[in-house]
Amino acid sequence: MIRWDLEAKKDTDEEKEWGKPRKMYTGHSHFIEDICLTGDSKFCFSASWDGTVRLWNVQTGRTFSKLVGHSRDVLSVAISPSNNMIMTGSRDSQIKIWNTRSECRYTVEDNAHTEPVSCVRFYHQTKPAICVSASWDKSIKVWDTLANMELIHTFTGHKAQITTLDMVIGDSYLASGSNDGTVMVWDMIRGRYLTSQDCDSPVNCVLFSQKLFWLVIGTNDGIQILHLPSQKIVQKITAESLSPDHLNKKNNIACLSLAWSKSGSGNVLYSGWSDSFIRVFEIESKA
Repeated sequence: MIRWDLEAKKDTDEEKEWGKPRKMYTGHSHFIEDICLTGDSKFCFSASWDGTVRLWNVQTGRTFSKLVGHSRDVLSVAISPSNNMIMTGSRDSQIKIWNTRSECRYTVEDNAHTEPVSCVRFYHQTKPAICVSASWDKSIKVWDTLANMELIHTFTGHKAQITTLDMVIGDSYLASGSNDGTVMVWDMIRGRYLTSQDCDSPVNCVLFSQKLFWLVIGTNDGIQILHLPSQKIVQKITAESLSPDHLNKKNNIACLSLAWSKSGSGNVLYSGWSDSFIRVFEIESKA
């Protein structure tokens, strides 16, 4: 993992980079699939294909503790709003709940997923105390975290592996993306399907705009921005590889991850691509 120092570019800074690497975090023996920060941003969890989760001190770059218990690659990690519960999902098809001492307190067995768990997320508020998981078995499950992960809702509709989830802060909307090329939006509190959109390309990541009625979608062909009220794609972003190994290939590359800037106007979008570059976009409403 790499920690970056970020500095926004001005219109006159054509050659200036948006960020410089500050610190590298090493320790995992395989790919890192997911990361999440604690509420105070002082610690970070990383989920890896080496079958472990590491807790890092962000400032020092040292591993504080390890979560060991899955038998295969760990694909996702999340921390509860109260910072006292960690959830992991793995290629071994299990969901595990851990305490802050890195002890596994619970493994979901009843109504469990039947294939690898690709994404886990906690609801952004302590009430209702729920969490969500998505799986290659094409289902999404909503769980009660206070009742030893009692199943509340199961959402089905995707026709291939579900790869990603995102939630709207302050509301009950949940978005899911799948290798079937569609995104779906759900009400996770009421247990309802709301809408869907065909993206014509496998979906790798989804990200709600917290200020506008947008869903940003990262696909194998680039980025699409869905205006939810009108159900229309209002913008598409594609990129060609900057990797020396791909310079002779004109095919679009895949967008693999998305994150909004936490400072400024909130319309600066950071995106990770399959050529190993991070691209930064200023997204403007065309309304």
